Amino acid sequence: MHTQKKKKIIGIDLDDVLLDFNPTLYAWHNATYGTSFEHKDVTSYFIEDIWKCTRAEAVAKIVDFYLTDEHKNALPVSGAVQGIERLRKNHSLILVTSKPDYLRPLTVKWLEKHFPAMFQSIHFTNHWLGDKNKRRTKSELCRRLGIQVFVEDGPAHALDVATVCEQVFLFNRPWNQMEVFPPIVRVSSWEDIVQKLQ
Repeated sequence: MHTQKKKKIIGIDLDDVLLDFNPTLYAWHNATYGTSFEHKDVTSYFIEDIWKCTRAEAVAKIVDFYLTDEHKNALPVSGAVQGIERLRKNHSLILVTSKPDYLRPLTVKWLEKHFPAMFQSIHFTNHWLGDKNKRRTKSELCRRLGIQVFVEDGPAHALDVATVCEQVFLFNRPWNQMEVFPPIVRVSSWEDIVQKLQ
């Protein structure tokens, strides 16, 4: 007899986990600045390393990108919609993004289009370009919200949430190719994540 696993509270990152952020960003950068970056070239989580510019210059470009139609119309990561639809049947899903609070309306609109009513709540940590007074770590939110499992692509965030979550799925990306140890588990697709949580 098949027994259903106990319902979990799952925290899910946004960029490059649900929203196909980096490919969209680099396509925009290539078109705007005449560069020829490909996804495989993005081997650092720190964009200034890839673009060979200062942190301030990278931040200015990202701020510009946030307000473009390319960002607003970015597609979901392959398999994300189906994966989230399956997970929400048996688990509580909470979105936790590093993005700044001022992108909440745009982010909510994007989620309503691609993931309507699939998340219990949406939280912004302001880690990336947000108000420093409102900044918090993802682990703080996990602790406060009772998140047990987290899906993440950022190396530092994965290590951070691993201090409080029982399981962390690290979405395999060129910029997170470090060695991982439990509770961090590297995954290659949404199908992979769903299989592990069914």
